[in-house]
Amino acid sequence: MTGYDSVYTYNATAGVGQFNGSFVQPYLQKLQNLSPQYPYRVVPYTALSMLYDFVVNPMHSVVGDPIACHDKDCDSYLLTGGLIMTTPWPPLSHPSESVIKIYDVPSTQIEFKRRISDRDMFMDKDCMVFGDDQTLIGLRFCLANNTKANGSITAGLYVCPNGTQAGKCEGTGIFPNLTTTFSVYSRKANVVASRSNYSVVAISEIGEPTKNTDIDLVGFKEAITWLLDYKAAQIPATSSIAEHFWSGQDQLSNKYWSRELYQTFQSILAFPLWKFNPNNFGNVELSAQEITTSLPQEFHTKAAIATPYTRIVLNKSMFILFLLLHILVLTFVWAMLLWLVITRPDLPKISSYPLFDFAFKTRYTMPSDPPPRHQKSENPPKHIVRIGDKEILSDLSQLEVFLRGRGAGLNSRQTPETLYSVLFNLPAQAQILTDSSHEALVSEAGEDERKKFLSQAHPANIS
Repeated sequence: MTGYDSVYTYNATAGVGQFNGSFVQPYLQKLQNLSPQYPYRVVPYTALSMLYDFVVNPMHSVVGDPIACHDKDCDSYLLTGGLIMTTPWPPLSHPSESVIKIYDVPSTQIEFKRRISDRDMFMDKDCMVFGDDQTLIGLRFCLANNTKANGSITAGLYVCPNGTQAGKCEGTGIFPNLTTTFSVYSRKANVVASRSNYSVVAISEIGEPTKNTDIDLVGFKEAITWLLDYKAAQIPATSSIAEHFWSGQDQLSNKYWSRELYQTFQSILAFPLWKFNPNNFGNVELSAQEITTSLPQEFHTKAAIATPYTRIVLNKSMFILFLLLHILVLTFVWAMLLWLVITRPDLPKISSYPLFDFAFKTRYTMPSDPPPRHQKSENPPKHIVRIGDKEILSDLSQLEVFLRGRGAGLNSRQTPETLYSVLFNLPAQAQILTDSSHEALVSEAGEDERKKFLSQAHPANIS
């Protein structure tokens, strides 16, 4: 994981607090005062441009783990304000350090559940219609407190396919729509942001969430109306936010392709919660470069210029298991070495040729139940070295092999000259053959007779 080493710490205010509906009207009036003679509502382009992707903009929001909703249709976003909402502006010293870490940042987490049930119907008083009788572009936007989940809000956006007339959507049937139920939580977190582009790069030490159950729905609707009523602001319908949804009616009918429009819908709902909190410029008393003393104490914190470094974190249980397995293996290895040193077993020396080892490195031992002596055949079998592997496995399957050692009544110093004496329990001195006599035996014996003789023999024990 990544750790951060602080090199310079300073006081700052930061974070996103609870939505305050009382901030909306003073802020709108402040905008109007910038152009006293302008007869229409002022909606800054900076506000409208943020509505398209606010919840996925890393300067303001990061995806968070859901708190109360755990199915696949849930989305959760943590609004921390990031570096862009800190006061004062970050120092320019230590330019080689790449991040700023902000401690105990008040944050707002918004959790969305896509779609509402058929029983959650909106009444006319819950909805606002935005459009112009002269265009085909119109929206119906609804907000209501959820009756089944205390503190949650149900929202719906309906496209008017044929525009609006007299404040109502034109058309019949089911309008293309997006619906959701969302909840708002407050919690604290440590935030790390990039100095180069202000993006939030890490969130750590997230505190316990507290659900906000007293959202000012009247002030919230007022903020939504300010953003979406393009007629009141004399914004051309084709340049409005409403056009973005009206042009995407086919997308709204497809669950997968409506995802982009759904994120814009979420951004419209999240933007007022971010804009009109005590630590944003929806609060007309907030200063851009000086710490505002009237801010609640929760927003006063510390920030630090820091440098990231990689930190290795060990899983204790897995590390203990790793040590135990290593100790077990090493104990076994040392026990084997100690056993070899103490017992010094007389192990046979083997080569890369097992058949050669079998033929020339065996030693005769006295069997516990000696087999009867066989009569000497006029056609003795070929020497065992000349027999193939299959014949050995087949004809000598009952052969017992022991380690080298002294057997009862056996002088181990006397090694049979040929395997013939070993296999058929004949005296070694009677089986000593010269090279010429061995070749004669090889040429005289037939393959079938050798196999027959071998199958009738009772093998002795070989070690």
